[in-house]
Amino acid sequence: MTIGEFSELPLMERIQKYRAMALRARKEAERASSKVARKSYALIADHWDALAVDAEKKLESGKNWLLE
Repeated sequence: MTIGEFSELPLMERIQKYRAMALRARKEAERASSKVARKSYALIADHWDALAVDAEKKLESGKNWLLE
């Protein structure tokens, strides 16, 4: 899936995909044989999680706007 395809998804689905990608990177980190690879996968997972958190904030701000 490309970045462009992610941006076309509904926000909730995008959050789920970001979390799934973070989980996948963490699993790869566990399987990696070198310390450098484990650290790299962990950083990738952190970035996916950060994208999810940002999207969740957008989702929440949208909900708050709808309630006003």
